Amino acid sequence: MYNKDRILSYSGAFSMPTKTSGDLTSSQLSGIVRKRPKKKPETTPEREKYRPGDYTKFQQELVDQVLELKPETKPFELPGEDSVNDFISRLIQAESSGRKSIVTKQDGKKYTGLGQFGDARIKDYKKATGKDFSMSDFRDSKKIQIDVMKWHVSDIDKNIEKLGDKAKGFNKDGLRAVAHLGGITGMKKFISTNMEYNPEDSNQTSLKDYYNRFSFSSKDETVRGEV
Repeated sequence: MYNKDRILSYSGAFSMPTKTSGDLTSSQLSGIVRKRPKKKPETTPEREKYRPGDYTKFQQELVDQVLELKPETKPFELPGEDSVNDFISRLIQAESSGRKSIVTKQDGKKYTGLGQFGDARIKDYKKATGKDFSMSDFRDSKKIQIDVMKWHVSDIDKNIEKLGDKAKGFNKDGLRAVAHLGGITGMKKFISTNMEYNPEDSNQTSLKDYYNRFSFSSKDETVRGEV
């Protein structure tokens, strides 16, 4: 005797049987059991990484669609192994997942690009460097955005160094992240109050959240802000 319900349970997540186990005869069930399995669709190691084991042609098409999004899902990395490039790579992944043209809204303000910069910080960059460009140029150019980010981190580092012994005991990447989220003034308050100064943004991300996230390795790459 065949266990009808057990046989039907192997139909797979993507199948939609039109008959119940009670509708099938013994001969029909026998045909199901003795039927040779269909050959798998042609696969590649890349597909198997995303979908191990048995799969259907429909599943294969879904995975192929996912693979086409690899430029956005692959972690953003800058060349080089220095701490600045490493931090910028992690910050970009956290802020925008590597999407240079993304614009988000938070607290009534717009933030643009890989590092999610607002108008005020971009104006700081222009004033410090003498360079000029439109927001459209900034949004469309990865090079301009990376230049702004490198200046941004360098400016933060200079302010950390000016704090001298006050900043001792704090993780440098953590303080960089705090300054990016809450501004350089916010970072100084964060240090002077021994992390007691800990405001949150509109997404309930606090300065301490960002400090902890960047002080240690993290796989959580959630983008702040609403698109």
